[in-house]
Amino acid sequence: MGVLATLWRLIMAVAVYSVAAVAPTDGLTTVEPVNHFPPNFNFTDIRASVPEGSPVGHFVVIITAYDKDLGDGGMITYSFQATQTMFRMDPVSGVVSVASYTTDYETKDTYVLIVQAQDGGGLVNIRTLIISIDDVNDNPPVFRQTQYDMMLFENGTSLSKPLRLEATDKDKPGTDNSNITYSLSSTTPPGLTGHFHIDPLTGDITVVQPLDFDNISFSAEQVGAITLTAVASDHGLGPLSSTVEVSITLLDINDNTPQFEYSEYHVSVPENIAVGSQVVMLRARDADGSAPNNHVYYFLETGDRDQFTIDHVTGSITVVDMLDHESVATYSIKVMARDQAADPLHSFCTVHIDVADVNDEQPRFRENHVTVDVTPDLLGAVYNMSAVDVDQNSVLKYFILWTDSYGQSQALGTIPGEDLRAWIDIDSEYGMIYTKVPIGSTQVTKFNLTLQVQDVNASEPSLQQDTALLTINVHETSRRRRSAEVSDDSDTWHIKSHGKKKWEESVIFSAGLSHYQEATKAQRIVYDTVFVNEGSGYNNITGIFTCPRTGGYVFKIHLCAPRHTSLWLSLYHEVTSVQTMEVHADEYSKAETVTVVLQLMQGDEVYLASTPGHSSRMFGAPDAILNTFSSSFLSPAFK
Repeated sequence: MGVLATLWRLIMAVAVYSVAAVAPTDGLTTVEPVNHFPPNFNFTDIRASVPEGSPVGHFVVIITAYDKDLGDGGMITYSFQATQTMFRMDPVSGVVSVASYTTDYETKDTYVLIVQAQDGGGLVNIRTLIISIDDVNDNPPVFRQTQYDMMLFENGTSLSKPLRLEATDKDKPGTDNSNITYSLSSTTPPGLTGHFHIDPLTGDITVVQPLDFDNISFSAEQVGAITLTAVASDHGLGPLSSTVEVSITLLDINDNTPQFEYSEYHVSVPENIAVGSQVVMLRARDADGSAPNNHVYYFLETGDRDQFTIDHVTGSITVVDMLDHESVATYSIKVMARDQAADPLHSFCTVHIDVADVNDEQPRFRENHVTVDVTPDLLGAVYNMSAVDVDQNSVLKYFILWTDSYGQSQALGTIPGEDLRAWIDIDSEYGMIYTKVPIGSTQVTKFNLTLQVQDVNASEPSLQQDTALLTINVHETSRRRRSAEVSDDSDTWHIKSHGKKKWEESVIFSAGLSHYQEATKAQRIVYDTVFVNEGSGYNNITGIFTCPRTGGYVFKIHLCAPRHTSLWLSLYHEVTSVQTMEVHADEYSKAETVTVVLQLMQGDEVYLASTPGHSSRMFGAPDAILNTFSSSFLSPAFK
């Protein structure tokens, strides 16, 4: 049926003719077809769409129409009724294509065009063509601001004001192309992203973890500056995004106290240190990250400001007046380090300054002029002309100035000092005057001796000396007279056959510490290894020296502190502390020897113990004895 119907329409189509009224020329009649039907479109409403930005020539739609006329009258030509630059239409095929690269949904999303179909006889028909421009994700989100600036206090979680980032997307609203999600991509300095949060839908930025200004590695040019990089991304196919910087100024708060390197400093300076010389340079560090919170100034809080001063900026302690070991051997200065914030914080340290003895003091005889009465039968010790030197490292030597001395005799008159050498002399180490022969055999009735003592350990011994006069009267009676009478123990001095002088009963001991001992709370130190113990005065079980004989004794204590340790010891005579000793070692071990002279009575006890309020760790081993305690008898006592 379909084939027969089509054939019928074709037969009917060719059955209409127009008879021309013309004169016959050859006896035939000419019949021509009549253009009776206009073109008809296949659709009453034509709609199409094309993606924005499509290339030129991109197919949009094909327009079709038909015409019932035959011949040229049935030939259809297609066109736009108005001039159109965005699209073109093929006049023969009716294909509509893109004519411009500038199709843009955001500029114009719909085109309403009038298309016409005209047959060969001039008959026309029109239809409306609606072309929709489809949105393509070709616009990235754009932030409303190009820069955001905020402030935040260290350790805080509240920005200076609420911060919301907003971005817009020109693509079709309500679609994936224009829907936006916010995120944070990075920070400067790096590693701080976890401290902040951005709401992916609203763009609100909040602080979720406080920041410590002092633990952030800011650049020197931008101390306290934090930059967040925020990202706005759409959801389109091939998503687009844009970024914006959020500048946050982190404000440092003064939450760190200046800290000295050590709580206590121990330094030693010679007593002849020049005024203006540096004693020690203190350093205190403030962990705050910015000025003035981390600018430290130094002050002498307590101590001797008459002797020392401190540079407020550098922390250098210098000498401002002469020091004297014999006057003050140790200074303790409390120093404050304070930052310069509006609400300043501070800390303290203590500086112990030991004034080391310099051999700068003159020795002094205990008595400048002594008169002694002796009997003619005296042989040996006459009188001890001892001297004292407050320098710790002094070494005294005694002399008789023979050229300034003389003797007197009823038979011989005045006797030159040089002639007295054969009969009388002085012990150069202890200052004891003694006779070499019975004094009566010399026929001298009076000795006038000029004595001299020198510190031979001084740089110039001749500048550190003293003189005294000793007058010895020889009487038949046995009385002895002077400013302080000589005890009977002086009779024990005599000359040995080998020519050396010695006390009749020698008292000397020396002991060392051969084990580790930590002494606290005035605990006695027991030197267990005995090297010598003449007179049996020292007990290596108790650590006590018990005086076996009345007289003067010299005690020597050798102390050794390994690196980064300190020793505090006191020498006790009975229950009285007579000498306190301190040794402080820093990077290297430090050793000192202290000498003390005591006048003891028989039975007196002398020992070493830790200084009250301090503890001392004393090191030693059988093959490494570092600490020793020793004493020797100097001279008998005088009444």
